[in-house]
Amino acid sequence: MAKEKITKECRQAIEASEKKWEARSKEYNAAWVDNIGLSIEEFLILWDSLKEVEKRFHIDPWGIAKDYRYKEFYAVGQARAKNYKEHGLKELHDAHLGLYAGCCDYQYNEFNDEVYSLYCRACPCLHHWRNFARSEEEIKELAAFFCTFDYAIMDGFNPELDNYPQQALIMKGDPYCSYRTEDRRKRKEAQK
Repeated sequence: MAKEKITKECRQAIEASEKKWEARSKEYNAAWVDNIGLSIEEFLILWDSLKEVEKRFHIDPWGIAKDYRYKEFYAVGQARAKNYKEHGLKELHDAHLGLYAGCCDYQYNEFNDEVYSLYCRACPCLHHWRNFARSEEEIKELAAFFCTFDYAIMDGFNPELDNYPQQALIMKGDPYCSYRTEDRRKRKEAQK
């Protein structure tokens, strides 16, 4: 028997995240998206500082900075996990990507107990990058480093989930951002 691509329970989780977004006022949601701009402004201070360190001192600070950024957002994922009894894919959706349901135009490819796969067809960050007068080339360059936060949060939420690298990123010029997470616990259970 083939596994249902999107189970009833997962459809309910999708609908719940969309309803949460719709239940808030338009002003609140607009302010929420604008708040992303503050995060980007903070990130750009880091980005510009690292670029200057690299240029001035001829050293590569990126590995250290990426590790630090990963650890910082991993801790965010751990903190979010404390709000849930279970730590499966439905809870991960509720704790992280589901928060963006109203501004990311998700296309769910697969969402069940074993796999969480979607395309994000609208990037709430992209217009902020442009507002800070960053060129399309610079946006492409910083995209993967910036988006490390998504995977760090998801890894911190439950380290037993396998989060796959993004094959596509809107900020790199792709038509969507790809996300795929698998619950290795469910794979192990299925193999028994």
